[in-house]
Amino acid sequence: MTATANLELPYIASGQAQKHVTHNEAIRRLDAIVHLSVASRIVTSPPSNATEGKRYLIPSNAEGLWAGHQGEIAVYSNGGWEYLIPKQGWLLSVNDADILLLRSTDDWIAPVLETVQCESLGINGTPDAINRLTISSSASLFNHENGDHRLKINKASSAQSASIIFQSNFVAKTEIGATGSDGFHVKTNSTVEGWRDRLFVDHEKGYVGIGTTTPVLGATSGSVVHIHAGGSATDWALTRYTSGAQASGSDGFIVGNLAGTGYIWNYAASAMIFGTSSFVRMVINADGKVGIGTATPTSALHVSGAVRVGTQTKADLPSSTAVGAGAIIYVPDATGGGTLAFSDGTSWRRVGNGTVVD
Repeated sequence: MTATANLELPYIASGQAQKHVTHNEAIRRLDAIVHLSVASRIVTSPPSNATEGKRYLIPSNAEGLWAGHQGEIAVYSNGGWEYLIPKQGWLLSVNDADILLLRSTDDWIAPVLETVQCESLGINGTPDAINRLTISSSASLFNHENGDHRLKINKASSAQSASIIFQSNFVAKTEIGATGSDGFHVKTNSTVEGWRDRLFVDHEKGYVGIGTTTPVLGATSGSVVHIHAGGSATDWALTRYTSGAQASGSDGFIVGNLAGTGYIWNYAASAMIFGTSSFVRMVINADGKVGIGTATPTSALHVSGAVRVGTQTKADLPSSTAVGAGAIIYVPDATGGGTLAFSDGTSWRRVGNGTVVD
C-alpha cells in the first residue's frame, strides 16, 4: 500500500529519497482534513485572493477550475488548488453560515440527532429559568408526520394549570386552557376587573357557563348553558345580531335581560317569525300585528284556523272586573247550556244575547 486507507495519507517507501516531500504532503493533508472547516459553500469559482490553506466546499454550480468537483473540498496549497474527495461520515463546519454538515453517501446534509436533552434552548432568543424554550419568530409551524398532529400540555394535578397565555408587550391579556381545574376556561385580564372567567365548559358533564365557572341545570333536565351576569349587573344580552358596523337603536336583535325582565327583542323595523317543521307558525309584523297560521296578518290578531278559549265553570269564573272588559271564556254549565261569555268589566255575559251568565 502506498497510502492510508481512510485519509489517503502517503506512506514513505523503504529506501525512498527525499522522504521529506512525502512526509510534508501527508502533513498538509492532515492540516486540511483534521477539524475540517471551510470558508464558504456558496462560492462558485476559485477566489483570486485565496491564502495558503484556505478551504471551500465546492457547490453544484461551480465554474472555472472548480467545475466538475462539486461536493469536494478545495484547498489552496503551494499556489494552486488541491481537491479532497470526502468520505461518508466526515463532519464539516461552514464558517460563513455557522452550520455543521455531515457527509452522507453522496451529499452533504445537516446532521439529524435522534435524541437531544438540554436544560434550555433559545431559537433566535434567550431562554431563562422559567421560559426554558424561547422562540423569537414571526410564526411557528408544528407539522404532521403521517397525518395527525397533537400539541400536548401536561400538568401535575387537576388543581394546577395547563394553558396558553396571550400577551401584549409581555403583559398577559387572555388565557385559555385547563386553569385551576380540568374544565376548559377562557379568561381575560381586564384593567377594571383583573382576571375573570368569560367562558367555562365542565369537562365531565359538558355544561357551559358564560360568566360563571359553576354552570347548573335549570328546571328542565338537559339544560346545558348557564349565563351569569357578574356582580350586581342585571342587564345582559345572550345574542345581539346587527347588520351594520355598529349597533344602533334601530338595528339588531337580542335575547337578553333588562333590569330583571327577560326580552326577545327586534330593534329593526322588520318582522319576527316563529316556525316549526320548516313552516311559519306565528309572525309579529313590524307594525305589531300578530299572525297565527298566517305570515300576513291584517289585524292586531289574525288567526288562520279555529280559535279555542279557556273553559271555566260558573263557580270558578274569575273576577270580570279583574280580567277587564273584552275578556272571553267558555262556560260549559251556564243556565240554558254552554256558552261563550265575555266580560263587560262588571259581569260575565253570554255572547249570543248579552244576558248575564248565571
